[in-house]
Amino acid sequence: MVTATMRSRPVWWCQNRSSTPSSRRSGCSGRQRPKGPPRRPERDSGLVSSGFPRKSRCHHGPRRDSASAAGPRPENIGEERFATPGRLSRPVSAVSALSKTVLLSRTGNPRLRRFSSPDRRTDGVRPTSRVRGVRAARGGPNPRRPMARTTVLFVVDERLSGSSERVDRLVAELTERGHEVRWRYPRPERSHPGEDEVGPPVAEGTDDGESGRDTHPETPVPGRRSSRAPFFQALREYGRSGTESWHSPAHAGGHALTNTQVGAEFADYLGSEVLRTDLSVSVPRFGSLLESTGPIGEAEREAARIFGADETFFVLNGSSGANRTIMHSCLARGDGALLDRNCHKCVCDGAALAGARPSYLAAQRNGYGLCGPIPPETLRRSGAGTSASYAAITNPTYDGICYDTTRVAELLGNSVRDLHFDEAWFAHAAFHPLYRNRYAMAVSGASGAPRVYAAQSTHKMLAALSQSAMIHVGAPEGETPDTHRLNLTYAMHASTSPSYPMIAGLEVASVMLDNGEGNALLDEVLDEAIRFRQEIAGRAADAAASGSGWFFDVWQPHTVDDPGSGQRFDFHRASPELLRAEPRCWTLDPEADWHGFAELDENYALLDPTKVTLLSPGCDQWGRFAAAGLPAGIVARYLAERGVVVEKTGHYTLLLLFSLGTSTAKRQHLCGALRDVKRAYDTDAPLIDVLPSLVSEYPERYRGETLRGLAHDMHERLRVHRLPELLDRAYTRLPRQPSTPADAHDEVVRGRTTPVPLDELDGRVAANMVVPVPPGVPILMPGEETGPADGASLGYLAALRDFDRAFPGFEHDVHGIDRDESGEYHLECLLT
Repeated sequence: MVTATMRSRPVWWCQNRSSTPSSRRSGCSGRQRPKGPPRRPERDSGLVSSGFPRKSRCHHGPRRDSASAAGPRPENIGEERFATPGRLSRPVSAVSALSKTVLLSRTGNPRLRRFSSPDRRTDGVRPTSRVRGVRAARGGPNPRRPMARTTVLFVVDERLSGSSERVDRLVAELTERGHEVRWRYPRPERSHPGEDEVGPPVAEGTDDGESGRDTHPETPVPGRRSSRAPFFQALREYGRSGTESWHSPAHAGGHALTNTQVGAEFADYLGSEVLRTDLSVSVPRFGSLLESTGPIGEAEREAARIFGADETFFVLNGSSGANRTIMHSCLARGDGALLDRNCHKCVCDGAALAGARPSYLAAQRNGYGLCGPIPPETLRRSGAGTSASYAAITNPTYDGICYDTTRVAELLGNSVRDLHFDEAWFAHAAFHPLYRNRYAMAVSGASGAPRVYAAQSTHKMLAALSQSAMIHVGAPEGETPDTHRLNLTYAMHASTSPSYPMIAGLEVASVMLDNGEGNALLDEVLDEAIRFRQEIAGRAADAAASGSGWFFDVWQPHTVDDPGSGQRFDFHRASPELLRAEPRCWTLDPEADWHGFAELDENYALLDPTKVTLLSPGCDQWGRFAAAGLPAGIVARYLAERGVVVEKTGHYTLLLLFSLGTSTAKRQHLCGALRDVKRAYDTDAPLIDVLPSLVSEYPERYRGETLRGLAHDMHERLRVHRLPELLDRAYTRLPRQPSTPADAHDEVVRGRTTPVPLDELDGRVAANMVVPVPPGVPILMPGEETGPADGASLGYLAALRDFDRAFPGFEHDVHGIDRDESGEYHLECLLT
């Protein structure tokens, strides 16, 4: 695709009517489009439609045939002649004269539009849903405003033979006409004529009419070939082959969507290549996801090599599905299982599906309510005193604490033969030395090691589509992985109609990390996270030194040691290279007090630098309250109203995730937003100015309130109700378990449950999980007793209910609890 930007007078264009402004009033000319199925694109045409020519409806007339274009023929330049398949009966130029503009849409569906932006804008163009391939500008075209620029868009289909050469000639013509042209995606050197390129080449004209500066700078992406992605290559080639679909899915490569306006808009939204490659198992050349054959099996085997696993399975229902699959393959009804209490709800679901008898490993909480590691002594006692042969550990915790996994295997001992790590947030760990021995596959291959399983949400930290996950399997030294059970269980949980674009995304996400590229990509992520941490820590240190100011802080070591020089540095003054390369800068030292955890061994746990916990003033790591504070819920709402959405919000913490999609611009925007929060608090800004949507939604509660006043009221309630202390009790004092999760679910299926209000829950047995967010970890499992009204679980729930009633708009999200109109909590309980 080639885009040139040039200065010009206002221009109206339409392929099926006069190109003068008066045609806007005179209606469309040409014959009506005949009914019938959409015509296939002419494969020899130079300009391609989306592959499913759409039924066009103009603004001012009935449905017309776009082939009857009126108006003067544009001036041809060079020898290139293009035609839209089934649309234009005459050739149009590759580059039109300056006095005329011809826009050739990839969809082949023309509409009358004026593409412009006022002089004060630099975005250039504003496409509608009918025009593909142009970046959207802020705001839209306004016919009453003078036009600052005109964009000429040319789409050359790289599927056609010689298309690269055609693009080369177009770029040469644009250059000769004085327009600066550059590639959005760097073009790789081709060793053979016609060799595939990574993506469609895009040249952008960058003449801003005055300085000639590039008004749309783009960050180059690697221009390397993707020959090591066999499934993606096969899928892309099939989508470009023009094969007719007489099989499912019924949208038939997107053709079905063109029957209605909303369908056509959805087709535009997804894109033609995705729709053409949304296939089914009816196309045998791709192999089977359930049987790991063909290009799909080859992609999985390549991913296993890249991630250091013996076997890898692509999973299309997230790490939740991956965890359930692993558990269902390792546990039979009545088997004992050691489960990390700091687990995702899917782990409890897996135990219920398998009919297992869980024993829980209690983790720690600090004063902020952050999830800590399971103490080493707890693992040692549990491994020695249990008959369970299976254990599931969350690594890392939601707040970024990761274990020395080889140490975990040693502590559990030989009794555990199947060791399962829920690594939903840790797919990146194998690709950087900072995480050496911190991930599941580091255990596999060692003498006497158990069978190791890892469930990873590839989409959470890597470049895959949502719900894309992997299961990695590692066998002990001298053994081959026995995946027969896992294969059978995988087929029970997986769909027989998998999404092929998702499979391709998993493969590409893997290949992106191969040959040292993962290390380079992780270096960039770590650099961004470290620079953010140091900037916030530096500002906090400056505020503390002034004696009167304040700023946010970060949960991390206050000082770090350089093992090379033996010097100690304040964190914000340490070398970023040292912080990126030295794991000891991030370990939870048992003697340090910054983390707020006890019972730790040396080098046992490490803080993942990509999981940044921002601290808001008001409480410390031991749960001690300050005289004044700014609860994090207020900060999160302020940020959300300005387009910054955080991963998790605690009482005085906000969790931020740095990933492959993090950029310097995003980091700087976040820092600026935090400075704005501080300024609003210091000036005691009216709430109507800083949180207008909150005041609008709850005017009786917040009208006339100020930001500092709201912060004071909320801080006092958290302090008086001792919520951090109650949270710690709720998670560290495990309830009695009169029933297993499987038995409790059986009672739900049989209808033997009833909703019970919170004030009447004393001594009842929960039928479902109760998961407060934050921290997103269950305080009650199915089959567990609620305890007394003033006990750990019910006391914490009562404090949350009272807080929610006092501060509407800041309610806690408690999964498993139903609220009525008065805000009362109800829990489904067993009848017996």
